[in-house]
Amino acid sequence: MKSSTVKDWPDLKDKSIGVSRGTTQDTTLSNMKDKDLKIARYDDDATMVTAAVSGQVDCVGSSATIINQIGVKNPSRVFESRIPLATFDLAIGLKKGEQRLMDKLNAWITENVKNGKLNAIYKKFHGVDLPADMRS
Repeated sequence: MKSSTVKDWPDLKDKSIGVSRGTTQDTTLSNMKDKDLKIARYDDDATMVTAAVSGQVDCVGSSATIINQIGVKNPSRVFESRIPLATFDLAIGLKKGEQRLMDKLNAWITENVKNGKLNAIYKKFHGVDLPADMRS
């Protein structure tokens, strides 16, 4: 939660962490046996968000988009990213040999990173800015 004092792994002692079962976050946290984490697994993102909104868990392991939804559902329980588990790069897939289309896409991305439009689009749909290294 935003008011939480959690800043690093030791701060999670005795805190319950909600995750959606079978996700990358579930697998990553489950493999951190040395950290003695208290993981609460839910069948889907909606159930995990409900658990966070209602106070059944102290923390969540999820994407920034889903973390932002918790505060939308219950403004008194706003969560924020504190300990990144992983960063996933996303890409546009093109048919091999589509150089003209790739050049057009790259030009559009370059222009809209510079003028801030791509960040605004991302923020509209994800609730947070693009990572800093992608905005320069």
